[in-house]
Amino acid sequence: MKKYDHIQIERQEVVPTYRGHSNPMAPRPPMRSNMQHGQKLQKELTQASDSILATRRDIGIETDNLMVLEITSEALSNEILELMLGRFKLYLVEETPIAKTDNSKLVVQFENQAAIDQFNRERALWEADTQIDTELLTYAKRRDLFRCIEAVRSMTREDRIGPKLKSFTENIAPDTGFFIVNVDVWFNNDRTKKLEIEHQIRQALGTQGSQLLGDLFEISGLLLGRVKVNEFSLNALLNLDIVCMVELPFEPIEQEPFILYSQNFTPILNDTLDDDAPLATVLDSGVFTGNPLLRTVVVAEEEFDTTEHSTTDFNGHGTGVAGIVVYGDFHDSIKNQTFTPLVRICNGKIMHNENDTPVFPEEVRPEKIVNDAITYFHDTYGCRIFNLSAGNANSIYQGGRQFPWASMLDDLVRELDIVVVVSAGNVIDPVINEFSSRDDLMQKHAISYLILNID
Repeated sequence: MKKYDHIQIERQEVVPTYRGHSNPMAPRPPMRSNMQHGQKLQKELTQASDSILATRRDIGIETDNLMVLEITSEALSNEILELMLGRFKLYLVEETPIAKTDNSKLVVQFENQAAIDQFNRERALWEADTQIDTELLTYAKRRDLFRCIEAVRSMTREDRIGPKLKSFTENIAPDTGFFIVNVDVWFNNDRTKKLEIEHQIRQALGTQGSQLLGDLFEISGLLLGRVKVNEFSLNALLNLDIVCMVELPFEPIEQEPFILYSQNFTPILNDTLDDDAPLATVLDSGVFTGNPLLRTVVVAEEEFDTTEHSTTDFNGHGTGVAGIVVYGDFHDSIKNQTFTPLVRICNGKIMHNENDTPVFPEEVRPEKIVNDAITYFHDTYGCRIFNLSAGNANSIYQGGRQFPWASMLDDLVRELDIVVVVSAGNVIDPVINEFSSRDDLMQKHAISYLILNID
């Protein structure tokens, strides 16, 4: 197959660690009493560490240390933020504003207890107003940094519970048995720790029926899992400080209504593609390869959602998407009944039909299924173009930490040098402006796709 290296795709610069929204025009740090505020920070740091250790002792595990720092955002310059992250080897995973205040909540992960001790030693020097420079900070930098820190605390249950799960638990029936949740676990990308972390999750769940469904799936900064829990084991997860987020599973966006062409429609297939023709993978509910417009262009098929034990499409969504991928604009083709395919395709079945809706299997994270499918077709058939028309109706990005779904795709795009085309989301009941012709309609309305290609 030919390589289309002449096709230029603008790439975005990769930022491996989330850096927040610091203010480049920040004023000087607020004036504070070194002794009084330094003692306050020491007390909070000690309480946060003791709380984490006590929780671990109760569960019988040992983990890395995760803290939350509340920073006065108006005084947080780029320089101070980078200084704090670099000198204390902090991993900054999210910054969110605190309502009705000038502060931001920074979720940071210390590398280990030694890093916390190092941070505390510099705090003690600032509290005592010791005017010396250390190998980490000068006196002036130490002063500016600790003046910006408003408070230190450990993460709470409220930090870890997703909005859908929170609503569910507030209305949970007393006799509710087991149910399935997604769990995201903080991870410093040290693969030697992965089995230990899985053991910690299983130990927290206990032995009364709750269980981790399969192994944890790795992406940058997180391990992703799916867990069967009851009300009691859910609380154990929410109290575990290595847990980033617990949420109810992926809820797919409803598909738009569609109709197939009528039985008396006889298309003319003008297939001139050869073995060097472009190749794209359709990741969806499968493809019905018996369709006369698709049967000559499907190169390979593989099932990753094994619910239906078949690569064929029992829903219709995947076949419809495949038609768009292969032929593009259908308007002229339908008018003259002649169809000329533009690309060959691989059929990657990642969803199954359930109540006329394409859905992912219950016991596996969608991120893992999509990752496995993309990796397989890239490694086996050399495919570098992937179409993924699926999304989570309840996860609308509003800033802050990147969603695991997008992070997983970015990891694959960088690692495999591929292009992933994802749908921006269906609108079930769209508002359509008045139009006088098809061209007028096309000018007033656009169906947008995000092309993710970050290197």
